[in-house]
Amino acid sequence: MITFETSVDVPAPKLKIYVGHSGYNIQHILPTVTFQYDKTLTMYEGETRVVTAYISGEGTTVLEVWCDEQNITVLGVSSGDQKGSRLVINSSENSESVIRIRVKALRENKVGSLFYKLQTGNKTDTFVTKININPPEEKTGGVKKPSNVMSIFVITSVFLVVLYITMYSLRRRRR
Repeated sequence: MITFETSVDVPAPKLKIYVGHSGYNIQHILPTVTFQYDKTLTMYEGETRVVTAYISGEGTTVLEVWCDEQNITVLGVSSGDQKGSRLVINSSENSESVIRIRVKALRENKVGSLFYKLQTGNKTDTFVTKININPPEEKTGGVKKPSNVMSIFVITSVFLVVLYITMYSLRRRRR
């Protein structure tokens, strides 16, 4: 016996939209867990900075953070009230865990590597932030040294103002 149906159910794919922090790389560890981190950063030799990463989604994630120790060093890792290079993050779909990693750049003209190892269930993933280290910032009394072009511009501007005032004064005296 053959029967005809007036409609057919076609399974539609699920569409997920992930909204992340601007400039961050978004990685899906599992369908339910997302990790966001900076892929590359630039620092100056001797600079200390807090690098931020985010874990969101449903599940428990074990996070380990370390670095190459030649060009950068990790001064501390924290998330909420947890501290240490190994953290256990319990997240839900309605929350986002903020991971703060305090690093210091050691050598100029080098590239440092900050590693993140995330374990969720039986799956382990490793991600890397590359940190380009520039020479130290030049400072004079806590203020950046002005460039030569700026100095020339300021001196020329002052000269032109003084010249204008002098010419204007001379004109008024002649009248």
